[in-house]
Amino acid sequence: MALIGPDGVGKSSQTARLISLFRQNFKCTAIYLGSGDGGWKLRRMAKRLFRKWRGTVPRTGSGAKGPRVHKEYGTNHSVWTGLSGLVAALERYVSLRRAVRLARSGSIVICDRWPQNVLPGLFDGPLRLDPDASWAVRLMSRVERGVYRKMEKYKPNLTIHMVSDFDTSSARKPGDRMRADFDQRLALMQEMRVLDPAIVTVDASKRFDEVTGDLRSCIIRSLEAAI
Repeated sequence: MALIGPDGVGKSSQTARLISLFRQNFKCTAIYLGSGDGGWKLRRMAKRLFRKWRGTVPRTGSGAKGPRVHKEYGTNHSVWTGLSGLVAALERYVSLRRAVRLARSGSIVICDRWPQNVLPGLFDGPLRLDPDASWAVRLMSRVERGVYRKMEKYKPNLTIHMVSDFDTSSARKPGDRMRADFDQRLALMQEMRVLDPAIVTVDASKRFDEVTGDLRSCIIRSLEAAI
């Protein structure tokens, strides 16, 4: 099962709640397929180190707007972006394969997010390639796109889109998200539902317990259909 939706709709909270409910009677596992703080510890450590490095490496160029360049190797931020995108893709692929193995062994697997290959640069998909990227970044991008093509072959038994309005999402998870970005994600989800009419939609703007009940009902129907 895959729960998909913009930030603030409650994917992680609902995943944890559903796991606790279904574990009373079934083998049940939660797997995170995003690229945020729920990912591999090694990648999180690398991100923290890079942020620290960016704060210490001097800028070159005129004024404060010059690009950050490594003193010795001349590596700019685009190389790190390409590398981090490739590592995130490999992490997702390994986690996705683990989800498939667990499901085939009889466990209920609830995935927080699912990789998409419809639109680059957004929503757990491949990075959007900079037209002026170096040959190294282009090479990493080609490898990354290949990983996403592999992941595209796998499809959850049940995909649930959790939809909400921007104000509700922002109230639940305050941050610096923009309404345009939120709407862009909703539009991509709608495009994904056109491509796959089997995707189920749940109104995530309801009270938490009501959303849990709707998600639980969807999962039970899917399990009954598979028997």
